[in-house]
Amino acid sequence: MRHWVRSIKFAAFLIITISTVVSLVASGTAEIDLPTVLVGRWEGELSQAKSHRGADTLDRILIINSVAKTDSGWIADCAFGISGKELTPVQATLDTSAGAPTLSFLTGSNGRVSLRVHDDQNLLGSFSKGSAERTLKLRKMK
Repeated sequence: MRHWVRSIKFAAFLIITISTVVSLVASGTAEIDLPTVLVGRWEGELSQAKSHRGADTLDRILIINSVAKTDSGWIADCAFGISGKELTPVQATLDTSAGAPTLSFLTGSNGRVSLRVHDDQNLLGSFSKGSAERTLKLRKMK
C-alpha cells in the first residue's frame, strides 16, 4: 500500500513541475518587449530561386521605424528593399498569438514577407511571390 501512495505523490509532483515549467515558458514569450527587439536596421539575405542556384544571394534591408499595439493588434512602420537601392515603405502586422511573434507584410512588387522573431538579433522566414517561396534571413545591425 505504501508503494502505491508514493507513486501517486510522485505523479502529482511531476504534473505540478511540468505545468509550472510550461507556464514559465509561455509567460516568457508573452513578455518580449517587441518595440525594443524589433525597432532598428535589419540586413540579410534572400536565397536565390532554384533556377538560379550557384548565383550569389540577394542582400535585403528592413528598417523598422516603430512598433505599436493597436486595438486590432500590433503594427510596425517599416521600409524594405534591396541593398543599395531605394527602400519601399511598408506597414507590417505582428502575429503574437502562437509561439514566436511573426512579422508579415506585402512588398512593393506584391511579394509576401513573413519573418519569425528567432531571437533579439535574428529574423527568419520567407519571401513568396506566386507559387515561388524563398528563404529570408535578417540580422539586426547595431
